[in-house]
Amino acid sequence: MKEEYFKNISFNEKKDFVKNSCLIYLKIKLNKKHFVRFNNGKKIKLKKFNGISMFENILNLMNKNQKLILKNEFLEKDYNSLWYLDYWCKSTYYKVKHETINKFLFLFFS
Repeated sequence: MKEEYFKNISFNEKKDFVKNSCLIYLKIKLNKKHFVRFNNGKKIKLKKFNGISMFENILNLMNKNQKLILKNEFLEKDYNSLWYLDYWCKSTYYKVKHETINKFLFLFFS
């Protein structure tokens, strides 16, 4: 899929998709921990569906600013809406946020 395809989708739709993808990632990660605990620490064999590694591969392909945005916007439990002011001005933050969301979608569907 080409990056141009995602330019035709509204920002809110893209942001909601990234948010939901991050929630799924967090739920899979939490469920995997619970499964290990209830399975007496035996190794889990979930190689056919490893949503955690897929998500982490996407994160590894992003630069440090993009990782920072994903972490603070979508993965943190204690969300602070003004966290970005320690790093960027508001306009730069929104530019990088849009780039991050577009890159996440491109990598997710590639």
